[in-house]
Amino acid sequence: MPSFVIGKHELLTTPDDIISPKTTNLVPLAPIFGDGMPFAFPGLTVHIDNVAKVHIAALDPKIDGNQDLVLTAGGIDGIQWNDAKEIVRRGFHDAVEKGLLPCQGSTETRMIKVDGSKAEKVFGFKYKDLKEQIVSVVGQYLEAVEKSNE
Repeated sequence: MPSFVIGKHELLTTPDDIISPKTTNLVPLAPIFGDGMPFAFPGLTVHIDNVAKVHIAALDPKIDGNQDLVLTAGGIDGIQWNDAKEIVRRGFHDAVEKGLLPCQGSTETRMIKVDGSKAEKVFGFKYKDLKEQIVSVVGQYLEAVEKSNE
């Protein structure tokens, strides 16, 4: 089971595009926008910047090939999807107060133990945590809302 790739999606420029099912960003956004998801999702996430970094770094001939690596942040226990609501309440208080980010939904997390630490060691980086992932995509959404109101 691969991780859900989360983060700013440069090709999505409108609020409706960003919260549509076109990307895996829908999963962390669902509890924020009040809908939630109808079934549990694995608590496995990775920021798009980490995925890009590893893809580029893998081209380095100094990196041994033929390795099984999983990219997933949050340690072996992963993340809880509903933690996104508290991240948003703290980081985007004004938008929550204005009703732009209602934080009223719920998405159940299916716990699957996956260890992504080998990739960190092989490529010499640290994963962006759930907070950075959520801030990235919610920030993009709010930027798109602002541009659509101009």
